[in-house]
Amino acid sequence: MIGYKSADGDWHDAWETIMRGHAIANAVHVVAVNRTGREDSLNFWGQSFVCNSFGKILKRASKNKEEALICKINLSHNKRIRDGWGFYKNRRPDTYRELIKKIHE
Repeated sequence: MIGYKSADGDWHDAWETIMRGHAIANAVHVVAVNRTGREDSLNFWGQSFVCNSFGKILKRASKNKEEALICKINLSHNKRIRDGWGFYKNRRPDTYRELIKKIHE
């Protein structure tokens, strides 16, 4: 999968983009884990990373070797981003309560 491109585009870039998007949309730090190495015909791209609640990558692992990342994070940053975006403040759970009702029954 290293450098894997299809007619759709670069899969690694899409994976990283969606992980960073989750961080931003939910105003939380995200630790995105991806293995490295080869299994059968698959080559994994590695590059696990930690990003803050604004999607900024704070630390990134190697493309081709196993390693553990240690990264200090500032959790107060999450509230500042949450307040700035207003996603949580503007939620309307009353409009989708019926949709999730069965989940909680």
